[in-house]
Amino acid sequence: MSTLRLLGCLDGVNAEVLGQAISQLWPSASGQQPQVGLLYVIDTRPRGELERRRERFWRPPHLPLARQEQLRQAERETAQEILQEGARYVRGAELLQREGRAEQEILRCAQEWGATLIVLCARSPRGERGPEQGPASVGHVARFVLDHASCPVLLLRGSWSLASAKEGPA
Repeated sequence: MSTLRLLGCLDGVNAEVLGQAISQLWPSASGQQPQVGLLYVIDTRPRGELERRRERFWRPPHLPLARQEQLRQAERETAQEILQEGARYVRGAELLQREGRAEQEILRCAQEWGATLIVLCARSPRGERGPEQGPASVGHVARFVLDHASCPVLLLRGSWSLASAKEGPA
């Protein structure tokens, strides 16, 4: 029997939910511990948005090189903080970092890393009201991964507890 290679996708706010789901679905006492990789993608899409906004106001599209490097350094530091937060909830996980369009990098990493299951959250909840319901509840990244992944995808919604998993949908 081959080892389960589980790729958890971090989005900056879901480390605890991923950690709880992994630890409750695959308890350490079960003997068959999955290999877990935690992935965070520095999404380059906002850079393009910034350049388009600058052009709208008759400014050069690219920031000065020093400012671009400051932004990239801040992105790298944030990525490391998010990965370390994930490592607190999933002990022994391999930490993976990519840069590019999040949905494409998740699929590329899953294939290169040999993931047998991708775990991601539907969408970060907006405000205090919790996760949305209906078609808009799945963000563009999750939708793309669901539609194009070559392995199974476990989609998590909202907070996680074993009791709610046993009870099923409300």
